Amino acid sequence: MEKQSKRIIVLLSGICLWIFFIFQEELSRYGLYTLTSYNVHEIASFIPFLCVGTAIIWCGYLIVKVAKRQAERYDLFFMVILLLIIFLMGRYIYRWSHTGSVSVIATVESVDKMSGEIVIKNTEGQTTTLQSSELINGMLETDGKKYLITYDANMNSAGTQRVHMIALPEN
Repeated sequence: MEKQSKRIIVLLSGICLWIFFIFQEELSRYGLYTLTSYNVHEIASFIPFLCVGTAIIWCGYLIVKVAKRQAERYDLFFMVILLLIIFLMGRYIYRWSHTGSVSVIATVESVDKMSGEIVIKNTEGQTTTLQSSELINGMLETDGKKYLITYDANMNSAGTQRVHMIALPEN
């Protein structure tokens, strides 16, 4: 098998692993472990680090090859692609590692069906703007009813967060 074919196979394998990781990560946000079990979800959390590690090692090998002037023109092009992949995956991992899940008991102050946003007020009086789906927006009431709301929060910014679950708390 020639060198370019091996590279394409490894890249396609990495892309498939990354797609699987994102797929199961999205399902796990909603607690859907019917397609992939929780154990598979835990094991899949290593996929980003495996992909980034492989890309860094491969890129390092190509950098050494370029420095020794043993590289072909295609190697230089492929090294640039790997650097781009490393940057994009690193950015994703950084954002992923700075996102946490927050659960609060709050009332819904307003629902904006056009923008898909709700404004909630927690028991301490703080208001937060959350993105939510049309389905959720259609079921919420702004009459002071308390909800248990779980959403993703970016630990580095106070921007709009995304709702994952809303339930009526037990009294």
